[in-house]
Amino acid sequence: MAFLRGFLDNLRSNRMEPEPNKVIEVKPDEYALCNILAREDSLVLYQYPPSTPVTEDSASYDVVLHKDITRSPHAAFSLLRTKDQVAAEVCFMLLKDKLPLLLECVPDMLTKELVQEVVQLVRSNHTWNLAHLAAHLGLVDCFKNARVAAQISECAQDTLVTPLHVAVRAQKLNSVQVLMSMDAPLHLIDHNGDTIYHAAAVTTKELIKALGSRPAPVAVINQVNNDGYTPLQLACLTDKPECVRELLKEGADVNSASVNLADRNNSTCLGRDNVEQNVHNFQIEDMKHGGTPLHWAKTTQCLETMIELGCDLDAKNFQGNTAMHIMVARGRLNCVISLLSHGANVNAVGSDGDSPLHVAVRSDVSLIHALIVFGADVNQRNQKGETARHLAATSKLNKKDVVLYTLHAVGAHRCEQERGCSDGCSPTGTFDGVPPDKPDFIRPPRLREAVQRRLQERREGRPQSRSRVLCLDGGGIRGLIIIQMLVALETIVGQPILDCFDWAAGTSTGGVLALLLARGKTPRQCLQLYFSLKDKVFTGTRPHDADSLEKFLQRELGEDTVMTDIKHPKLMITGVLADRHPAALHLFRNYDSPKKILGVAEDESEFPSCTPPHEQLVWRAARASGAAPTYFRPFGRFLDGGLISNNPTLDAMTEICEYNEALKATGQVDRVRPLGVVVSLGTGKVPVVPVTVIDMLHMGTGILGAAKMAFGAKALGQLIIDQATQANGRLVDRAQAWCHTINVPYFRLNAPISADVCLNETDNKLLVRVLWETLVYMRARRAELDELAELLRP
Repeated sequence: MAFLRGFLDNLRSNRMEPEPNKVIEVKPDEYALCNILAREDSLVLYQYPPSTPVTEDSASYDVVLHKDITRSPHAAFSLLRTKDQVAAEVCFMLLKDKLPLLLECVPDMLTKELVQEVVQLVRSNHTWNLAHLAAHLGLVDCFKNARVAAQISECAQDTLVTPLHVAVRAQKLNSVQVLMSMDAPLHLIDHNGDTIYHAAAVTTKELIKALGSRPAPVAVINQVNNDGYTPLQLACLTDKPECVRELLKEGADVNSASVNLADRNNSTCLGRDNVEQNVHNFQIEDMKHGGTPLHWAKTTQCLETMIELGCDLDAKNFQGNTAMHIMVARGRLNCVISLLSHGANVNAVGSDGDSPLHVAVRSDVSLIHALIVFGADVNQRNQKGETARHLAATSKLNKKDVVLYTLHAVGAHRCEQERGCSDGCSPTGTFDGVPPDKPDFIRPPRLREAVQRRLQERREGRPQSRSRVLCLDGGGIRGLIIIQMLVALETIVGQPILDCFDWAAGTSTGGVLALLLARGKTPRQCLQLYFSLKDKVFTGTRPHDADSLEKFLQRELGEDTVMTDIKHPKLMITGVLADRHPAALHLFRNYDSPKKILGVAEDESEFPSCTPPHEQLVWRAARASGAAPTYFRPFGRFLDGGLISNNPTLDAMTEICEYNEALKATGQVDRVRPLGVVVSLGTGKVPVVPVTVIDMLHMGTGILGAAKMAFGAKALGQLIIDQATQANGRLVDRAQAWCHTINVPYFRLNAPISADVCLNETDNKLLVRVLWETLVYMRARRAELDELAELLRP
């Protein structure tokens, strides 16, 4: 008996090493004389010594896993060695429904190392079942067992994680694939509100792709967890660009990584094809800051695609910046224009309270031009109370003097108090920057007496009922200059611009603008539309395909809208009937013509009559007026109205005169409204440059002579075109003289621009520069515009 007691004491002391939780290999026969306190198949809880009276302190316990007796009859693992009976019983209870079943599922894989890992996992995750353990360890053969397969939908009681959550977080791709094939639930969330996509967002793209083998509800992939994060936000925060892209492919809401998304119920996904097409156009290093794909886009084409697919234009990234801030900071002018054209907030507040203009002063002047043109507040302050002017004046940029003038010329104020200011922004400073090569903003002569007379009538409360006329020149993309002047004028008047006019006449681009305004568009919306349209229309070589233009006109003006659907104002849109010689001017009207009022036939020639206003589609009238030769093909029998009436002022005044006379002749004197004020807007006064006069009729000899003759012919052709489409010069003088004769105020607004802009120009840098020059021009004429506004207000 003493020998047996000594043997057991020696065995017990060997079990009590410093690492009682370490799994060690033992021999089953060593436990032949021990008490069995509990058994679950191959898992046994032993007590030392057997049935010998001992003190409580001398008792010890051992949890042992016996391997398959048919495979390893002499092998076992000691899992815990302790003198604490409660601890031993707890360990046994935690392991009894897992290890025996695991041994049954993978008997050949059960090594000491694996058992150690399982025991540690169970100690750390008491409520996991064997499906959780198998998922974590990648032991996919376990899922072939019916009892384990039945556990794949169970959640851990404390953390609510499913086996699929565990497999994803452990990055066991094989477990994820098997669980997905077994229809493991996708919609369950853990105690933190995390879906399986939250778990996958911080792992690898392969795991996310595996989850996508079975489509998940949109709500799952865009779920917001208890921390307020979507899966896409987590992928961004942890700088996992590959996961970001894969989540977008699987249907993540493009706006779900932004921090200010108001409505998370409306999901917008890119789809796998769109992501794959644009994957190389994303700025990888920007993804970690969150936002939307707009923040990450590197090209205008990618940006346009993301906008079309529903990215929030004003969504903010984790730093509080919009896509506009990012594009300005990176100097991407075309991307900035694209965002502005689609309605992005030009004054959005970003990091440190900076607006895009604050960011732009550290970049390129063209970006400043663009932001100002689209309505940037040049006096907006950031969180430090700094304006863009202050930043420019106190910077060390090479072009800071030009930047300073660019801001000053459109009304940027000096600082109200000293805050480390320089002479360019100090309240007591005098330096306003250095202007670029600027056009001469000379105020043209106007009819002072007529203006003062009309103003006096209004101020004395005896205004007569007179017609206010707006005339818009032709000029292709230079119609942007007209738009910019209309924006400024509408701001001064304080009312929708067409509410201030009774008649509106337009040629070509001016005609399109008149119709857009009459259909309810604002000048700022027209600005956005023109910038969006130009790159779609002016592509390739001339003549350009008019398909994009026609679709635009149909969309914005209405496919079935006719001229008489527009009730106010009376419209005159010019076109040229080119099916006869000489060609004839045609006016598309939304009212009865003077001849119609008089009961006279509109056209007594043998040519087909023109479509009457109540049948004339508005978009077709716009298209006919804009059929500029060599730029677009003729529209039926119509060519661009600019060939005869590029500045429609005289034709508009003539039409109104004839209209009033027709009313008088038919006894409708009460409807007669004489001219009250004429406002004519041009598309820019280009610089006058010298040309060499070449006698093309002088026949030279040799190749040089032929070349001179060809050059002369080209110069003559250009001269003829210029004069045929002349909108300035003597034509303006004639209109002014006529108005002077009848004492009608006449305002000709036509900004001098520093470059001759082609009708089909698409260079954003050039366009925003001339539009900035237009703003400077309008600011220089503010006193006159205030008088005009007083005359125009109803």
